[in-house]
Amino acid sequence: MSSSEWSKTNLGDICEIIGGGTPKTSVNKYWGGEIPWLSVVDFKSDNRYVHTTEKTITTVGLKNSSTKMLNKGDLIITARVNVGALAQLSKPMAFNQSYYGLRSNDKAVNDFLYYAIKNIIKEIRSKTHGSVFSTITRDTFNILEIFLPTLKEQKAIAATLSCLDDMIELNNRTNEVLEEMAQAIFKHWFVDFEFPHDIGEPFKASGGEMVGIELAEIPEGWKVGVLEDIGEIIGGSTPSKKNPDYYT
Repeated sequence: MSSSEWSKTNLGDICEIIGGGTPKTSVNKYWGGEIPWLSVVDFKSDNRYVHTTEKTITTVGLKNSSTKMLNKGDLIITARVNVGALAQLSKPMAFNQSYYGLRSNDKAVNDFLYYAIKNIIKEIRSKTHGSVFSTITRDTFNILEIFLPTLKEQKAIAATLSCLDDMIELNNRTNEVLEEMAQAIFKHWFVDFEFPHDIGEPFKASGGEMVGIELAEIPEGWKVGVLEDIGEIIGGSTPSKKNPDYYT
């Protein structure tokens, strides 16, 4: 089947739309269990997968709320505020009402749907409602159309793109680790003052001389100042938008 023979279909016809919810926060027995519960703080739209959540709920909390369980591989899409942020779950999770869960039926595979939906994110955002917060509803998915190849082609396309995504996510994680290392070194050197001394040992721990200032100590020879002491601070501005000659 060539791309010209792909069938055009409504998104709502090839996947189940699942709503989320939040157990009552005032009921302690609903929280702190073994079920990951996805909320806005857990969502990094630059990564394909969601691996962990800040909060967890109990089985009792799941049963006594409108939240639902999503399976490994199901998709999650933000329904309000940052509408259209999309990810895939690396393990089963429950989720709150700011998202919709998407689970493909026998006409599609989740891995392909992830890329197909990413391709129409701008269209999804153009169909939001709400005067205060931008929102999409279940009906939105019934008017969104994608082109759908055979299941065999879906799997082949998804496998190729997944390899690229895996490399991107690995690079993102590498950058995160390097950033954590840089912050740790900065703290060790410039907060704890354990930068390498002349003799190669940590400065403060090896007896480096400290001098007292207000509420703290700093290495001898250092001084406290403000940013303007070491550079010029330059502010920006915006040309008047009323004059078209200022813009191209």
